[in-house]
Formats: sequence, structure tokens, C-alpha cells
Amino acid sequence: MHNTQQNNTTALWIVGGISIVALILAWVAFNRSGENLTTSVEQEAVELAQETEQTLDQAGNQIGAAGEEAVASTQAALARVQARTELLAVQAELEAEENYEAALTQVQNVRADLRTAYAQAEGSVQQNWQELDRELERVEQSIRNGSADTLETIGGAILLLEADVRTEDQ
Repeated sequence: MHNTQQNNTTALWIVGGISIVALILAWVAFNRSGENLTTSVEQEAVELAQETEQTLDQAGNQIGAAGEEAVASTQAALARVQARTELLAVQAELEAEENYEAALTQVQNVRADLRTAYAQAEGSVQQNWQELDRELERVEQSIRNGSADTLETIGGAILLLEADVRTEDQ
């Protein structure tokens, strides 16, 4: 039994030695191919770090843009709600046949506030603003002319603002 154990130990040493020699030969063969393994690993690590940094920068930019867009959208929605409230007050004053000059000034102020809120708008939002601005201009003209359909025109503008606010909420 002692002899068998010694033969196994000897065989293990021979297999271990052959494995080490094979590993050294593989390393030498790889280095002969013109590439240094250490350099390749370092280069891959640097490239991975650069890609990760670029991805992180892009994500940061997207988050920042989304935040700015959310703030602008919220400010525009707030301006529409305030405009709607003020137009409801104007409508109530005109129904009570109060001061038409004050009502005209209020509508002009509403229009100016909305113009400021939509100053940076683009695309379909800009088109919505232009439609709303035309409607408010019609309201102003109707008040100036003392038209019989002034209350109806104001009601249309209020409905337009209400629809715009509801669309924005969805």
C-alpha cells in the first residue's frame, strides 16, 4: 500500500510539472503572437471605463432635459389655469354689466401672461398657443366693439383653456 501511495504522489508531481510547463508554453506562445496579455487587459479596462463614462454623461443629460421639460410644462399648465380663472372672473363682471375697460385690461394681462409662459414652446405646443392667442384676440376685439356675443366668445376661450389643461393632465 505504501508503494501505491508513493506511485500516486509521483504521478501527481509529474502531472503538476507538465501542467506548469504547458502553462508557461501557452503564455510564451501568446506573447509571441505580438500581444502582451497585460496590455490587452489594461486597454479593455480603459475602453470599458470610457464607455461607462459616456453612458453616464448621456443619462445625466437626458435626466436634466426631462427635468427642464417638466418644469416648463408645469409652468405653462399653471399659467393656463390662472388664465382660465381670470377669464371666468371677466365673464362674471361682464354678465353683471360692470366696467368693460377693466375687463379688456384683464384679458390683455391674461394674454401677456400666457405669451410669457409659452415663450419657449415648440412644435404642437406652439400651435396650441397660437390658437389660444387668436381666441384671446377675438375676446379683446369683442369687448372693444361691445359685441353681443362677447360672453359667448369668452366662454369659448375658457373652454379652450379647460380642454388644454385636461389634455396636459393625461
